[in-house]
Amino acid sequence: MPEKKEPKKLLDKDTLVKLTKFGIFGVIGLVTLLLLAFASYSMINSEKVYGRQYLGTTALIGKSKSEVEKLIKQNTDDYLNATLVLKNADADKTYPLDFAEIGLSFDNEKTLDSIWSYGRSGNVINDFCDQFLSIIFRRHVAASFTLNEVGLSKKVADIAAEIDQPEADYNLVYKDDKFTLASEKKDGKRVDQPLLSNTIKKNISALSKNEIGFSLNIYKPRVKEANANKTLEEANLILSKGTLLLVFEDKKFEVDINTIGSFIVSKIVSDDLQIAFDEDRLAKFIETIGKNINNEPINAKLNIVDGRAQVFQPSRQGRVLDQAATIDKIKKALLDRIKNPAATVTLEVEDKKPEVNEGEINKLGILELVGSGYTNFSGSPANRIHNITVGANSMNGVILAPGETFSTLAHLGAIDAAGGYLEELVIKDNSTVPEFGGGLCQVSTTLFRAALNAGMKIVERSAHKYRVGYFEPLVGMDATIYSPAPDFKFTNNYASHVLIQAKITGNKITFDFYGTKDGRKIEVGAPRAYDFTDPEPPINVETDTLPPGEKKQLEKAHKGATAAFDYKVTAANGEVLQQKTFVSKYVPWPERWLIGKQPTPTETTPAPAPEPQSSSSSSEAPPA
Repeated sequence: MPEKKEPKKLLDKDTLVKLTKFGIFGVIGLVTLLLLAFASYSMINSEKVYGRQYLGTTALIGKSKSEVEKLIKQNTDDYLNATLVLKNADADKTYPLDFAEIGLSFDNEKTLDSIWSYGRSGNVINDFCDQFLSIIFRRHVAASFTLNEVGLSKKVADIAAEIDQPEADYNLVYKDDKFTLASEKKDGKRVDQPLLSNTIKKNISALSKNEIGFSLNIYKPRVKEANANKTLEEANLILSKGTLLLVFEDKKFEVDINTIGSFIVSKIVSDDLQIAFDEDRLAKFIETIGKNINNEPINAKLNIVDGRAQVFQPSRQGRVLDQAATIDKIKKALLDRIKNPAATVTLEVEDKKPEVNEGEINKLGILELVGSGYTNFSGSPANRIHNITVGANSMNGVILAPGETFSTLAHLGAIDAAGGYLEELVIKDNSTVPEFGGGLCQVSTTLFRAALNAGMKIVERSAHKYRVGYFEPLVGMDATIYSPAPDFKFTNNYASHVLIQAKITGNKITFDFYGTKDGRKIEVGAPRAYDFTDPEPPINVETDTLPPGEKKQLEKAHKGATAAFDYKVTAANGEVLQQKTFVSKYVPWPERWLIGKQPTPTETTPAPAPEPQSSSSSSEAPPA
């Protein structure tokens, strides 16, 4: 008989327990070792970048936070000074992308935070995973940036406009009082604009200076003939209903067939040709209609009499054509003609209330003087004084709502004869030319000083090119204006409305600001001047406006200088509303004189010699 095999003995209970314990301790030991390794790695690199992180092509391994900060700035500054090149192989054209065009700027703090916070979230498990993976794999950090989306879209659209080859398909053509169909069909090629924009952004975030290649997508004609003919019929049906009448109260405007025809275009939707409208033409047409309807509201103007605000110019309600709503009504009326008779369109006109009316005087908070400023214009010629007076009057009684920004140029209006201004000689490029509004910088400078003393937020201010005697001895506290720029602007940062009151007394112009005091602390430091430079020798400018040789001094010599003063406004609760040092740099300016032109000598032709006479008639010899 075959010999019986002994069955294998199972592990006894004690052995199993020992093995289990060994396994558990082994796992615990391994986990402990990993945690110790993680802790050691974290501690060793606590002041360094974790793992294999890269910004563009720059390795950040083992860098300290300050080193990373410097590298980010170096890389982003270098990138901003570069030019990204876009290349289209189809047209074999390249297009440089100037980053200033798209308003590119990098947020270096955000980029630094992205790098430094990696593996430092505070969550042990997440940090362990991040640090472990960063040792094995590269981590490419995207540079944080902002740009002007409109500017980028325009750049890409301009490229597309140059190289796109639109497909030829059915479309409506208006000519001789009717629509016809253009039936040429041809494949088109176009830039995928969203794709190109996104590719540019990806390159920027990667700080890649590599040339960006892009191609044109092919588009085929899609419109079915039957659909095109149906749209053609509808377009001509719209024309057949005749002129379109627009009405508002007693005003009537007729839109003739040719104008209607110019409004209508076609658009392709899938395999269909549909009626659309030329939005630009419609907008320009309605803008013209609006000029015959619109009346801007007039705010009540106030002045302070015996400490109380009184109306000296009553308010008037205005009205304005709602152009968008009117355009929508016109488009609907034209499309309705396809199935219905022609209808009259009532223009959409809205009442426009003035911001300030007589009934609201007591609600405006115009209670007391909150600030004042003045300058002296002694020695000014008559036309300059006239312009200062007209400019001051245009500001008198203006009321600013809380948070409203005041523009000096906007309130001066048109600086020309129609605006009431006179010409005053000014020098440009060493020649004299008459210009309207000479002297208005006296107005803006006085406003600047009043706004400072009232603690307003100064939004826009530019110093003159050279020092102006009318505004000294407070050197550096002037504000120049010249249409359309520069302007002087400030914002009413009071909770109340603020009234501007102008006064001219003798040769002194004053602006007083009235509102409600709020306990703010206003600190306007004394101006300080330094870095003086001497002017060049006097400049003489010839003119026909003076008798020959007569001299008239236009400008005195001024030393060049840099001037500065400090400005700080603190609210009652301690919040700093504005703190700024205004710095002005003035070029040296020589004396300038007008000198009457000397008459130009004219060449005279010598008189012909007299005919010789016989010796019997004269004893004088002929002239030599």
